Amino acid sequence: MIESSSSNFELLRGKGLQVVSYYIKSFNSDFFMGMHQHTQFEFMYAYKGNFYIELLNDNEGENSSSKVNTIKVKQGSFVFIDSNIFHRLRINDSDVWIYNLELIPVTSSDEPDGELNKLLSINYYSLFSQTSLRHIFEQKNSIQIFPDTSNVDISFKNLIHTLSKPSQSIEDKCYAQSELMIFILSIAKSIKMYSESNLSYIKQAILFIKKNLRSKLTLQQIADHVELNKIYLCNIFKKYTGKTVLQTINSLRISKSLQLLRDSNVPITSIPAHVGFSSYQQMFYEFKKFLDLSPTECRNAFLTDEVNYVDKKKAHSHSIKINEEDFSFDDEVYFNLDYKKDVPASYTRIDKKFQN
Repeated sequence: MIESSSSNFELLRGKGLQVVSYYIKSFNSDFFMGMHQHTQFEFMYAYKGNFYIELLNDNEGENSSSKVNTIKVKQGSFVFIDSNIFHRLRINDSDVWIYNLELIPVTSSDEPDGELNKLLSINYYSLFSQTSLRHIFEQKNSIQIFPDTSNVDISFKNLIHTLSKPSQSIEDKCYAQSELMIFILSIAKSIKMYSESNLSYIKQAILFIKKNLRSKLTLQQIADHVELNKIYLCNIFKKYTGKTVLQTINSLRISKSLQLLRDSNVPITSIPAHVGFSSYQQMFYEFKKFLDLSPTECRNAFLTDEVNYVDKKKAHSHSIKINEEDFSFDDEVYFNLDYKKDVPASYTRIDKKFQN
């Protein structure tokens, strides 16, 4: 994804969408397109073969010396290109087929079919912001590529065929508007399914970590298990969980350590070997970072029923959350990896005899 400084999608608020241009065309390696930009945004689909989109990183214009970035669009994928981005199409192969649709936001007074808007009004701003389309809606002047997981190919083709026919009657115009809606919803559904497939990879990764927690885990091992590039795995893992892979591994090890501190007599210095920490020093460091408590302080808190009445005027409590579900291997519970510590200034529920 490539970003610049502003977003064109705010222009959808209170506006409709007008089709500016469309085509289904074949290309070969002799094709040349100059670097250009336009006020409309567009969708392209690689129906047959692969193609490339070249763009200027900073959008300074065709004659700029800025570095050109190249993005490959594989067969069976669609690409969204926001407005005001300098870009061009490049074809390296022969007999490449591409679908293209360009749209622009317009006010009702500018629409050529005002009566159609009254008859079949669509709130495109809400449509883009309240569905999976928000993944492209929220980005600033972006180029984004997604695999077709929801018959985008068919809805794209049907829309272009409908637009290509003479549409003089209101019935034909309503039909074309409906086809546009179906196309946009197929884009939304495809993005949603793509996002869920990423979540599936994350779920597999976390379950693999849980089952191999005592081992010396590497990022490459986890990536190989889920069959993803390790850099891509890191990116989607942080995006959907809010944590890095290493943070997740350490938090799971802390959770297992807390279980052993509470429910067993395993010596504290032996616990690292049971949960995968390389040494007691590493375990101590992670405990202080996550909980602001040492392993010894945690075990003492459990032994004293989590309340230590050292000072009878002020009782302090360590409330330590242990995530039993971290080790249930239940697919439905694998995000709950946070730890809480609450040490109030005074424990309000102590007996009155301690308040004198």
